[in-house]
Amino acid sequence: MTTKPISEQEFIEMAKRCSDEIKELRATIDRLRPKADAYDSVCIILGLLPRRSESFGEDLAWKLDRRIDELKKAKAPVPTDAELATE
Repeated sequence: MTTKPISEQEFIEMAKRCSDEIKELRATIDRLRPKADAYDSVCIILGLLPRRSESFGEDLAWKLDRRIDELKKAKAPVPTDAELATE
């Protein structure tokens, strides 16, 4: 099966939707965090869960927003799947 490359505008729109969804999910997490923290605290007190670590992952929404801005400014070619895999 062959796939046709997407246009720059399609890529920008897709990346923007991805970024928006990530931000929306973060807002949902922020609303639910107090309940989850309370649950975890009760479980820790009862000895049901180990203490959780505080670590940070890669900020994908920020990277998408930055790339969208770069593409809009430079009208750069849309990266191929192979190029995206190496970033």
